[in-house]
Amino acid sequence: MDIIYVPSHEANNYKPSGLLVSIVILRQGLSLLAGAWGELTDAGVSPKTQQSLTQILNPLIVSSFPSSSSQPHLDRTLLGIRQLRARRAGSLMFVDLTADVSGMLNIHEASSLEHRITQTLKNARKEVTDVRVSFNPVDIGHCGETCR
Repeated sequence: MDIIYVPSHEANNYKPSGLLVSIVILRQGLSLLAGAWGELTDAGVSPKTQQSLTQILNPLIVSSFPSSSSQPHLDRTLLGIRQLRARRAGSLMFVDLTADVSGMLNIHEASSLEHRITQTLKNARKEVTDVRVSFNPVDIGHCGETCR
């Protein structure tokens, strides 16, 4: 077995590059740790994601309101979405929202509307696991801008 002698001035040439490689490896490790930490802890979603979830539900919302409640089809429709909150638990997303609906909505119609809201969100975003809908009854004649 032969021992190779490296003069000390040549060995010093390799230290800065080794330090640079160490810094790159450390940076990658911290990046992976931050991503894994976010996946493992319950965290609220970003405002951008909340806005995206609201936009997914916009086609279900009635765009114009009658001057009186003489239009019976509006009694069974979604008038607005408020207080949409979502949180992540691992790769899953849980959504809570308040739906403004006509005060004339019966339980069967509310259940059907809840199912439509849930299916719309789950079909658009595969990570949505659970959707909780609270209904807020609104007098259609006095709805105005608060329901939009």
